[in-house]
Amino acid sequence: MAEKNNATSLVLGGALLLIGLFVIIALVLVRSQAATTTVDISNALPTNSLTKICAGDSVDEGCTAITTLTITPGGVKTFDIWSKVEDTNGIDDVDIGGGVVAVLYRTAVGAGCSADKNDCYTGLTCAKEAEPFATQGWYRCNDVEISYWADSTDASSDDYTNTTWTAKVTPSDAAGPASAPDTVTYALTDLASINFDLATIDYGSLALNAVSSPVLATATNYGNTDVDAVINADTTPMTCTIDGSIPLANQKFDTDTGATYGEMAKTLATSTNDIDFTAGNSAVSELCRRTSETNAVTDGANFMIQIPASGVGGTCSVAATIVAEKQTSACTGNGA
Repeated sequence: MAEKNNATSLVLGGALLLIGLFVIIALVLVRSQAATTTVDISNALPTNSLTKICAGDSVDEGCTAITTLTITPGGVKTFDIWSKVEDTNGIDDVDIGGGVVAVLYRTAVGAGCSADKNDCYTGLTCAKEAEPFATQGWYRCNDVEISYWADSTDASSDDYTNTTWTAKVTPSDAAGPASAPDTVTYALTDLASINFDLATIDYGSLALNAVSSPVLATATNYGNTDVDAVINADTTPMTCTIDGSIPLANQKFDTDTGATYGEMAKTLATSTNDIDFTAGNSAVSELCRRTSETNAVTDGANFMIQIPASGVGGTCSVAATIVAEKQTSACTGNGA
């Protein structure tokens, strides 16, 4: 009986020991349980610097900066805008949560200007071209276009002498746009340019002593300044392939398209002669610079010729040179 009691005591003692171990282990496990911690990292605004203008389709951020731009006659001037963008949260914040945009404007009208091809180009988008560091990227606004009638701002500008244009580049992320977007200024030169729709004045087949019908040549101001044009023959007289020649003075022209041959005020000569366009302002002889978004500035001149009564035959021709010349008289009604 005594042995049985001893065995029971051992079993109970062992059970109590196991219970004690279980309790201790459970307490240890509870006390060593990992705690969850959280922290919110604030999103810093991006910044940018080293903004510059380079030639169109520039290869990388090492391109040479341009400080003066010249328009493309009758078309668009293309160029690139580069800017170095930094975001301390990582440059991907800009790509995912925002982007980079630019606005191009004549400085005096301000970055908040309304889109106008004379002085304000908005909504220009830029893309990341290089990522030298995790928090830094070079962004390019590729092939930005500016129209040929954009306001000139250089020393010879008609209206905005010695002023500038500005390119403003603004990066943003989920926190918002940069608080102080970087800018760069440049000058836009003026350019006198005229385009004629005819390369050859063709009077057709005419009899001796005949006067031709008028041939209309239409000129368009392809620059961003007020212009007129001068014309002169390269040689004299107008030579014919079979026989004789025609005096240059037998060719006449006038911007009054209703004038008869006898009423025409101008004759062709080897010396220069003003064509005297009047589009946009009848008070001065010039093609005013364009300001309209939709209408180009054009004017026409009629050319006529009288064939001599005898002594000529074949095809008669002479080369002439037409040159656009900047005008300084005040022009009104531009682009109307």
